[in-house]
Amino acid sequence: MRAPHLLSLVLPLTLAACGVQGPVTAPGARVSLAIAPLDLTGVSNATYELRVFNGASPAELVWSATVDAAGYGDGAGSISYVGPCDADPAAVSNRVELELVSLTGDGGATIDPATYQNPAPVGSPIAQTFTCQENADVAVTFDLVVLRAAQQGFFDVAVNFDDLYCSAKVDCVADDGGPLELLHQPGGGRGPTLVVGFACTTGSTATGEATPTWLHMTNITLVCGAEAPFTTYALDPSGAPGNQGVIAPGTFQTAVYRGAEALPGVEKCYWNAALGVIPGADLADCRLQLRATASDEAFPTGATPPSTTYPVIVYDVPISAGAGAVTCTRHPLNGAPVGVATDYTDLAGEVFPHHWRCGDDVVGSTEVACEGTLGGDTASLTVTADGVVATIAGVDSAPYQLPVGRVLDGCCANPCCAD
Repeated sequence: MRAPHLLSLVLPLTLAACGVQGPVTAPGARVSLAIAPLDLTGVSNATYELRVFNGASPAELVWSATVDAAGYGDGAGSISYVGPCDADPAAVSNRVELELVSLTGDGGATIDPATYQNPAPVGSPIAQTFTCQENADVAVTFDLVVLRAAQQGFFDVAVNFDDLYCSAKVDCVADDGGPLELLHQPGGGRGPTLVVGFACTTGSTATGEATPTWLHMTNITLVCGAEAPFTTYALDPSGAPGNQGVIAPGTFQTAVYRGAEALPGVEKCYWNAALGVIPGADLADCRLQLRATASDEAFPTGATPPSTTYPVIVYDVPISAGAGAVTCTRHPLNGAPVGVATDYTDLAGEVFPHHWRCGDDVVGSTEVACEGTLGGDTASLTVTADGVVATIAGVDSAPYQLPVGRVLDGCCANPCCAD
């Protein structure tokens, strides 16, 4: 159906050094790099800039090198390279930086950088720190995933990463240029509606069989206020499809839609939402925010793979100005006006509280529902990349960190608050 577009770069760094003053250059103090072959149709070579710094203050460059798969490997994409690290006790915390300089096509021509999104461009390297140990090996692993422009035609706007094709948008404009009116207001009439679109497929295997598709999302939030402290209203997308109720004072209804399209040989699934905004409502200086991604397998802990620059779709759309009137328009993926774009996680990974296996009836979630709040409001606790967020009556708290060794597995009313 299409060639894979996943660039996997694995850099196990074997580090050993003697305890000498300054950057180590003596034989035996070394970093051994191995980069996995690029098994990609249309991509025959890649060039990287590598740099190792010690932990002195200021940091000193131990070594740097520009390497490519053709000159430092087997000609098919793998790379081997050996260099030093610094095990001096005053500088033992070393840092390795990696930049992806270029990709080369099968014909030997450099692939246009405009056709892919570089996770480690020149000038913005990705980096990891490690402890350079005397007479010992230390392993450091990088795994790069590169997004390239999709060429298939069944999405209006799409990008592909790994073996996945995804599309996304935010839209609040009807075909006639007026406000998009979809959800029903109290009393029956339709009112202004913001539509959040997210759809993905993994495509099919060489034998024509569909591969699994998993969609992953955060809460859909309205973040309001001209300056901190902001007020955040959350729509949990993991509920049963259909109307979800009011999440903010300025909304009259929200809804979530999930389903699979009946395309032969693929699993193409969508996870969309709609937010109805009361005309003239007091939603001053609000932004609609969401983060989403996809995979062909589950994330066991809810987080993207570690040590990986994993692709993510970021929604950050201004929907109202100071007066509170709806100001959004049509925001396509990686288009104009900006607001919906592809990006990468950092190497620590990112937690997505909600996930759905395409075609299943049940959405998994790291969110924990709670009962027994004062006033009877609905409440939940959600694990995010920044910490645990408490949501009460649709309003998010600031994230807080669990104590070391603690995990979120339930919640209940505080006995001191009980009647």
